[in-house]
Amino acid sequence: MSAQNMGMVFSPVVDRGLNSIEYRYGYQPEGNSYAQRLQYQYGLTDSLLLKGLIQANRNEQSKFNFQYVRLEAMWQFFEEDVEGWASAMRFSLQIPEDDVSAYRAGVAWSGLYNIDENWQFRLNALIKKEFGANQQSGLFPGVRTQIRRKISPRIDLSLDYFGGHNNITLFRNFDSSQHQIGPLVELKINDHWKVDSGVLFGVSSASADVSFRFNLAWSF
Repeated sequence: MSAQNMGMVFSPVVDRGLNSIEYRYGYQPEGNSYAQRLQYQYGLTDSLLLKGLIQANRNEQSKFNFQYVRLEAMWQFFEEDVEGWASAMRFSLQIPEDDVSAYRAGVAWSGLYNIDENWQFRLNALIKKEFGANQQSGLFPGVRTQIRRKISPRIDLSLDYFGGHNNITLFRNFDSSQHQIGPLVELKINDHWKVDSGVLFGVSSASADVSFRFNLAWSF
């Protein structure tokens, strides 16, 4: 069974002084499994964002358990304020909770294009490498895309796609790697709070048929 997808198609935009705490919840009816994530991010400068997160999960065969801690740094190196591309590189280190799981180091590129005042396109390209105990050899690539439409000043509607994160030797085999697609709705409650919720449908054999996700973020 595939692991619960807790990722987002992340933006490359960095705001100095941003303080944000986010809670994420994901549920898969297949196997009755769920995962939870708590993360904090801070905009250190106009181009550097730091993030730390912890994730835990549970399924019908196991008790609630912590999975890992991850540290991230994102550097935005290109920005256009109104229209055009914004780009950033993100570097991550995932530290497992136990002594039998592998560490994961990752590099990701994020691009954003404002098509017009209502439409936006995002693209993430990621690659990870395992090391330490029980590491798998090779590289683990992934790609994420999002097309976003502003419905109102407070509501955005998106269509997200997630693909990959299997060993690079299997990435070319569509059914052996995870591919999911589905809608996401984001609601800006006020200047400090926002919530988004969506569903992902598996379109390859290695993916769960359905995954639900919910995120709540507080900026201060």
